[in-house]
Amino acid sequence: GKSRGVMWFGGSVSTVEAKETLKRRKVEQVFAELVEDERTREGRLLKRWCLMAQDAAVAHQQATADGSKGADASSTDPQPMPPRSVLAFANYFSETVLGGAFEVRPEHGPALTNLTHSLIFRRVHPWVLGPHGYNRTSIRRQDAAWRKQLRRIRRLPAETIGVPSEFLPGASDADADGGEGKRD
Repeated sequence: GKSRGVMWFGGSVSTVEAKETLKRRKVEQVFAELVEDERTREGRLLKRWCLMAQDAAVAHQQATADGSKGADASSTDPQPMPPRSVLAFANYFSETVLGGAFEVRPEHGPALTNLTHSLIFRRVHPWVLGPHGYNRTSIRRQDAAWRKQLRRIRRLPAETIGVPSEFLPGASDADADGGEGKRD
């Protein structure tokens, strides 16, 4: 027989897909309960790291609370934890900490990594990409300004921006190798 569709997060999915999603979420929930147990070294490490991400976001929010700096914030101002740091920690935590502690077999490594990524990203999302983290509007504005600057620079002659002559199109082989010519 044909599976009847159900509404799920604004879209229609089959009953089988809905059951798989619920099953996956249950596995993620049980995994989180085991890993976040602060009686273990792994649970305490995860909690400390999540608090560090939260502290970085709070410091960033306090430093920019007056709104006077906006997009001109100094590189020395507190910043929320970069998303690449979250990914690096998630990989480290999965492969080194959990994989080593529980002697995970190689064929189960990808599942452990996926569960760990899901757990960590759910815990730090509000502090990295949510309302307390990076100001995405400001980042989009800075990206647009950067692209505009690149378009202007691309219109300039290479000599104007200081490109050495040996890197200019049409430079002879003698120019490129310091005038010595090719040796065979």
